[in-house]
Amino acid sequence: MLKYNPYDRIKLVEALYHPFFEEIKEANCKLPEGKDVDPRVFQFNSDELGDIKYRQKIIPDHYLNNSNVN
Repeated sequence: MLKYNPYDRIKLVEALYHPFFEEIKEANCKLPEGKDVDPRVFQFNSDELGDIKYRQKIIPDHYLNNSNVN
């Protein structure tokens, strides 16, 4: 992400499925102040999400099963 040359940087969609973000995808994840994760963080339009192959890596199953995700 911090590479000077933009062509050497990780793509945004690849960053979203990086292991760093795995915890926030857990069904019972709580934020540090004890609040639930706002489900809107998993709402993406087709331009933001890009290739459909990333959907399962980025959007947790529990969210897909309980929402109207395109």
